[in-house]
Amino acid sequence: MWKLLRRILPFPDILEHFGFCMPSFCPFCIAASASLEHCLFHCSAAHQVWTYFGRVFGLALNNAHSIRAACHAWWISASPGSSPESILLPCLLLWFLWVTYNDCIFNGATFSPSGVIMRIKHESYLISLANPPYRKNDLAACFLSEGMVARFAAPPRRTTIWVKWLAPPSGRLKLNSDAVFTSAGAAGGAILRDSRGLCIAGLYFRLEATSVLEAETLALRKAVQWCEAMALRPSAIEVDALDLARLVTSPEARSPWKIGDSILYIRSSLLSWGSMLTHVYREANQVAYALAVEGLVASSPAVVCSFLTLPVKAKLALLYDFGGFATCGAIRL
Repeated sequence: MWKLLRRILPFPDILEHFGFCMPSFCPFCIAASASLEHCLFHCSAAHQVWTYFGRVFGLALNNAHSIRAACHAWWISASPGSSPESILLPCLLLWFLWVTYNDCIFNGATFSPSGVIMRIKHESYLISLANPPYRKNDLAACFLSEGMVARFAAPPRRTTIWVKWLAPPSGRLKLNSDAVFTSAGAAGGAILRDSRGLCIAGLYFRLEATSVLEAETLALRKAVQWCEAMALRPSAIEVDALDLARLVTSPEARSPWKIGDSILYIRSSLLSWGSMLTHVYREANQVAYALAVEGLVASSPAVVCSFLTLPVKAKLALLYDFGGFATCGAIRL
């Protein structure tokens, strides 16, 4: 499709620009010169294929004056969340017209619009086997009747959950860690709270990372190192990076080499503290996230030891957690 839309497929009219002169006749209709636009769209034989699938999708292509215009009209008409078949069909159609064009030129085959239509349908059927679409509208039944879809996938079940930060048991501490990774750089943040939900300390700092997972790991390691240096050992640690939680809690999991040492350090620290690391949703980790965002714009790392000196967004998130408010979220089952 990229070569086609950039007009660099080796049709005779395009090769002329490079100084090559070739016999030029359309192998489909044998009545016109071969050109990219004619053979793949304007030719009466090829247009039968376009008209057939346009009728299936309820799309009129009479006003389309080029391949690019026809593809754009097709893609624009596709509703949000359309099945892969409705998006990929112009690509499949043009691909099989191109394959048939070469078959006619080099193998002496005869063009059959119905044969091309059947090949496109079969390819669409195979795609639906690997990635079944959801039945979203009345057009789905048409796909099935035309033999373009093998089956429909069951729509994913969603359930609503309420997420909030939970305080640790009396006399214990909880550490929340998070990181941000953007084109502007990476930064980490962490918040240590007691059983009343009060801030013991907050951290934010810049990071040198090449991926989200590396940033999350380095942020947690720095937070654990600070707790170790200050002799503040949280009984519970929470992160919203599921991959990081799995690597730390599964000794048999193989860590990427860049973060291997950090994962081992975090595991050994948690083991010596008798602490437990768990994964939480982002809604229960908002204070650490707000501190990480602050670390991205701050000129230097900082340790905040009171509520009053927290950044504004971190204050708001902390008050939200302190009030015991929950956030509604939806997850797939």
